[in-house]
Amino acid sequence: MRTSWIETDDVRLRVEHRGPSEAPAVLLLHGFPDHRGVWDPVADRLGDDHHVVTVDVRGSGDSEAPRGRSGYRIERLVDDVAAVVAHALPGGRPVHLVGHDWGSIQGWAVLERSMRPESSLSGRIATFTSISGPSLEAYGEFVRSGLRRGRVLAVGRQLVRSWYAAAFQLPVLPELVLGRWGPVIADRLAHAEGLAASEAGSPWDEGFVRDAVHGVNLYRANLGRVLQRPTSVDLPVQLVVPTRDRYVLPHLHDGLERHVPNLSRVELVAGHWAPRTQPELVADLVRGFVAEQERPLRVVG
Repeated sequence: MRTSWIETDDVRLRVEHRGPSEAPAVLLLHGFPDHRGVWDPVADRLGDDHHVVTVDVRGSGDSEAPRGRSGYRIERLVDDVAAVVAHALPGGRPVHLVGHDWGSIQGWAVLERSMRPESSLSGRIATFTSISGPSLEAYGEFVRSGLRRGRVLAVGRQLVRSWYAAAFQLPVLPELVLGRWGPVIADRLAHAEGLAASEAGSPWDEGFVRDAVHGVNLYRANLGRVLQRPTSVDLPVQLVVPTRDRYVLPHLHDGLERHVPNLSRVELVAGHWAPRTQPELVADLVRGFVAEQERPLRVVG
């Protein structure tokens, strides 16, 4: 494993590399309230035959936190991914993007920007594997479309499961609760999700409270995006849907093919933290999808 640091306009990011640098590149983006370590069991399995890159998203792990809420806007997260791609893969090589939870939300925004010819990310994303993280725009469309079509029960179930996103909009209180009961919350969450008993164990360490407090700003800074319409994405996307996810219900992804014509959907019997509880299956899905897309690239080359 190799460690490097990236200086952006406002924060310093920690990046880790596994595997041969000339192999197909895979960038793993973590979610809330995780850090890069949530991907370790998957990254270790991919590292023999892939150049695997993990990064602590701004405000998590060893990366620095921005000073204000605006520093957590998705636009800044996408800027960070562009910086990581340029740093880890100089020379214009494309990367296979994989995101979980907020890492997947971030990944959808990366795909959207990569569609712009003038963007530094244009041509740099080969594929995207999304796990438990629809774009915020798709979430908003699911709610609006569901209400128009009379799917009140389905919409209501998802909104109830997303209660924390609304609670995080409150000032001060989330920070107070996390500061006071953070370790208890992490312990109970690990047991409820089967993380404590899994082979990989809980992904959280003594930095849980700090990462969670910082991560609350992701919800506060980006709520308005649910009012926007999803952008069509003309790239190969693998949608991994954990069927026992307590937070992102499977039907939330219904209709996604309207905006993503090159979509493959795979259902996985797992909870929300599938990269931790089912790392071998997740690694196999990523490996297979990457190989499927790399094959024609090698023939052309």
